[in-house]
Amino acid sequence: MAQTLVFSTLLCAVGSALLWVWVNPLTMWLTFATFVAMPVVYTVLLKPATPQNIVIGGASGAMPPLLGWAAMRGDIGAEAWLLVLIIFL
Repeated sequence: MAQTLVFSTLLCAVGSALLWVWVNPLTMWLTFATFVAMPVVYTVLLKPATPQNIVIGGASGAMPPLLGWAAMRGDIGAEAWLLVLIIFL
């Protein structure tokens, strides 16, 4: 368990640094939020608590278009949120 936490923390830190330096800070923060939401909020908190976990957890799975939009444009406009909404629904 400890090795898994260390490894995932290291990957998160390196990935975040790469995004910050080579892409942009907005994409890094959105990716970090998704990285925290899936294993912590979805897996640890929601899965054991509610059968609606798959619906709520779907938000993390719908984030890639938003991340790509933020990486290319540097903002998150209404069009990006529309793509997220299409995948989420």
